[in-house]
Amino acid sequence: MGFLWVCGVRVESQDLGSWDLVGVYTDRSLALQACQSENHFLFPVVANMECRAGTETPAGVEWPHREIPSTNDWESPRIPR
Repeated sequence: MGFLWVCGVRVESQDLGSWDLVGVYTDRSLALQACQSENHFLFPVVANMECRAGTETPAGVEWPHREIPSTNDWESPRIPR
C-alpha cells in the first residue's frame, strides 16, 4: 500500500466543511505545489483502502500557507467518496 496526497481548497461561500478537490498526487511535494492560498490544504490517504462513511477531519491535514496550520476553524471537511 502506498500513500496518495489529496490537495483541496476550502469553499468559503458554502457550508462549514465544504471544499473542492484540486488534485490527487503520488508525491507530497507535488501536492504542496498545488496549494496556492491559505484556503488550500493537503492530507495523505492510503491507496486501495476503503474510507469510513460520514464526515470527519482527515488525519494528517496540513494548511501550508497558514502561519499556524490548524483545523480549528474547520471541524469536519467532507471527504469525497
